[in-house]
Amino acid sequence: MADRSSNEAETESFQNDQLKVEVFGNSALASGLATIIERRDGKRYRFSLRWKELWRKESGRWQVLVSQATPVNPNWDAPFVIKQ
Repeated sequence: MADRSSNEAETESFQNDQLKVEVFGNSALASGLATIIERRDGKRYRFSLRWKELWRKESGRWQVLVSQATPVNPNWDAPFVIKQ
């Protein structure tokens, strides 16, 4: 997978779908599918990530303990270019 951290990107759209939250007392597991459209190096890219977060309620506030995201298609560049 290419290193995307070195390229400046402008996010055009960020959408969460398939949201699911399961609460277990003071803990919760959240998951979903994020679809992102961004502009980088003069081109528009679209990619999707499946994500999960573990939350815990402390002192009346929910806080994220851990967050993880996995690309739906790990080849980030080629299939995501939107024709301009």
